[in-house]
Amino acid sequence: MKLSVNKTLSQAKRHAKKGEIARSAELYNTILAEFPGNRHARQGLAALGVAPAPPADMSPFGQEMNTLTALYGQRRLVEVVEKGNALVKEFPEETALLNILGAANAGLGRLDDAVDSFRRAIAVDPGVAEAHYNHGLALKNKGDLAAAIENYKRAIEIRPAYPEAFYNLGIALRATGDLTASIDSYRQAVKFNPGYAKAHQNLGNALRSMGDPEGALESYNHALRIQPEMSELHISQGDTLAELRRYDEAITALERALKIDSESREAKGILGTTLMRVGRLEEGLAFQDEGFGVITFNAKSGVTINTGIQA
Repeated sequence: MKLSVNKTLSQAKRHAKKGEIARSAELYNTILAEFPGNRHARQGLAALGVAPAPPADMSPFGQEMNTLTALYGQRRLVEVVEKGNALVKEFPEETALLNILGAANAGLGRLDDAVDSFRRAIAVDPGVAEAHYNHGLALKNKGDLAAAIENYKRAIEIRPAYPEAFYNLGIALRATGDLTASIDSYRQAVKFNPGYAKAHQNLGNALRSMGDPEGALESYNHALRIQPEMSELHISQGDTLAELRRYDEAITALERALKIDSESREAKGILGTTLMRVGRLEEGLAFQDEGFGVITFNAKSGVTINTGIQA
């Protein structure tokens, strides 16, 4: 009889809620036996703290990697590193092992170790896009932007439709001051993943820096359709609308930002400035004081900014 994945998932979740961990894990593993790549079953096992059962014909190394993957999914990174370091002595040319070891070290902030693991993975197999991408992330976090950019580009050469690599390439290029190339990278990221909200947001930021508020607004609108609860996106949208002198729309956007995050000083400050532009002076000044603060000068103490926020 054909396995009903959705029904089995539901049963596994019900057993997990009752605390029946063994039965829940058994059901998740039943799914994986037929559909090894099922993400929901793997996530369910990770939530239980249980490693997927290895197939009967799985090699000892495969079983070890299953355990490492489960530990990584549970963010038990110290254990991943300890176990990975022991395994890599026995399996020094397994790229999957070197990659997960590098990712765990990066997650722990051990960037030199992470870079070393990814470099070794690339030496074993230069054709693995993820190794170049992860190497790039670790190098960027170390501050080596030129090397990070080189690795992102190599990952994209291997896998041309790689939105995460394009996105992070855009970040690195912008940090070097190359806005034009950064914009091109962000555009490729959203081309290959139209639902990539952060890429739309960063594209908007870059376009605005290039003096294209209309293009920036279009990108912010795209991002908001994907993630409407991001306060910072409503702020960017509102600020850009104000720049375009579409003040009523800007006020509405900034008020939405404050509904999401009522303590946002940035939203309050920009809203205050915008309200003053449409003649709502008293209301605007109150928001400006809360957001940007009241600037005063004293001959002895100098300039003071009082935000009106009580310590």
